[in-house]
Amino acid sequence: MPAFSFSLRAPLNERHPAERTLLLSFLFLLVSSLPLPVSSHASSVAETFVDAKGTSASCVGIPNVVTKCVQLMTQAGIIREEDLGSTGLTLTNTGKDDGTVVKIAPGSAGDIAGLHIGDRITAVNGVPTQLTPGMIAEEMTFGERGQNVKLTVHRAGANLDVTLVRDPKSAPPGPTVKGFLYSLHPIVNWKGQFIPCLGAGPAGPAAVAYCESHFSGDGYIKVANYGSTGLKFDTASATSAKILFVDANSGAAKAGLQPGDEVVAVNGQPLQISLGQQVKEVLYGKAGAQFHLTVLSGGAERAVQLTLTPGPKSK
Repeated sequence: MPAFSFSLRAPLNERHPAERTLLLSFLFLLVSSLPLPVSSHASSVAETFVDAKGTSASCVGIPNVVTKCVQLMTQAGIIREEDLGSTGLTLTNTGKDDGTVVKIAPGSAGDIAGLHIGDRITAVNGVPTQLTPGMIAEEMTFGERGQNVKLTVHRAGANLDVTLVRDPKSAPPGPTVKGFLYSLHPIVNWKGQFIPCLGAGPAGPAAVAYCESHFSGDGYIKVANYGSTGLKFDTASATSAKILFVDANSGAAKAGLQPGDEVVAVNGQPLQISLGQQVKEVLYGKAGAQFHLTVLSGGAERAVQLTLTPGPKSK
C-alpha cells in the first residue's frame, strides 16, 4: 500500500507539482474540519437550522462546506432559524386538555388570526391534527433492524403480548452529495423525512456522529440501520390500529401476528401521542407561510386562516 509523508522543511514552491497539489489538499481538509468556534476563525461561517420538533443544529465551517450543508438541509425541508415562522401559541401537551391553546403572544400570528384561549385546532389544511391509531402504531414500531419490538395485540376478545425482531430493509432514497471532501450519512424518520448529516475532512466522522446522536431523540435513525416489522396497518381507521398485511417470512410473521390483529400497545406504551406536540409540528414553516385551520371554539367549529410571523431571534 503506498504511503505519503510530508516534510515542511522544503518550501512549497520548490516541490514537485503533484506533491504540492496533494499537500495543499491535505491541509485544506485539515483546516476545514477543525472544530473551532466561529469567532476564532475568520473564514468560518455558521447557519443554524431547526426541525419540526424544535431541535436545532448548525452548519459550521469554511464557506464552501457550509454552503453545501445549507443546500442539503434546505432540500430536506429543514428551515433556517432566521427564516422560521412562529404561531405565538402555547398549547398543552398532556392530559384531558391536550392540544388546547393556553397562551397567545400579543401581536403574534395566533393573535392576528383571532384565536382564543381554550381553542383546539382540530385540522390543518383539511387534514385532522389527531393521528389515527394506525399512524401512531407505525411511528411507535419504527426503528433499527435487529431490535426487539414488544406488541400487545387484541385478538378474539383477548389481549396477548408478542415480541418480534425488526428485519433489514432498504431505506427510501435520500440525499446524496458529490466530492471527495464530504462525508454524508443521512438519517431518516418514520415519515421518510431526512436529516443530511454532513462532515468534511478528518473530523468529518465526528461531526456525523454528533448529528446522528443529536437528532435521535426526534425519532431519526441511521439509513444503514433501517429496519421493518413487516406489518402494514390500517391508517384510515379512527378507532383501532388493525393489521392489514403481514410480510411473509418477516419478523412479524415468525412471531405469529396475523391480519386482523389490533395493536393496542408498543413496548408497554399505549398508542398515544401528544396532540399539542403534533399541532406544533404540523404548523412548522417559514415566516409568511399560510395555514387553513379548523378550530373548535366554545363547542363549535370555525375556519381560521393563520399566517406565520417571524419568530424571536436568537441573541
